[in-house]
Amino acid sequence: MPTNDFPVVFVTHGTVAMMISDSPVKVPIFGEVSRNCPLALWLRQLSKQLALPSLPKAILIITAHWETANSVHITAQEKHTELFYDYGGFPKEAYEIQYKPPGDINLSKRVKTLLEQNGISAKLDEKRNFDHGVFVPLKLIYPDANIPVVALS
Repeated sequence: MPTNDFPVVFVTHGTVAMMISDSPVKVPIFGEVSRNCPLALWLRQLSKQLALPSLPKAILIITAHWETANSVHITAQEKHTELFYDYGGFPKEAYEIQYKPPGDINLSKRVKTLLEQNGISAKLDEKRNFDHGVFVPLKLIYPDANIPVVALS
């Protein structure tokens, strides 16, 4: 039976060094990281490897770098225009990275409703910017930023 369902994919977010460093940089846990390290190369080809019949209508991403208490927070913007550079000690270009995909308010509301219907407190957040747990992998996988993105805490 044909289906229009797309897979759920778990990926590590890696590090901003995968986007800015031509030479390997030692990063705890990841080892030597650069634009050409195995993880960066794998993320860049992931959309082809998945062999999806079309681009996803939207991406729902859960980030390990957005912790909230007592409820799940859900981004709720029409357009993401700023990033939250939640790291330090990198060269200037790490703070100039841009990734501005559209949001999907209807998806945000649907996720909130589904969570609440299952007894999970949820809140729409109109102000939260994407942290590196969102923009690093997505910029490598879908660099054109043409797919709506909704992030969850």
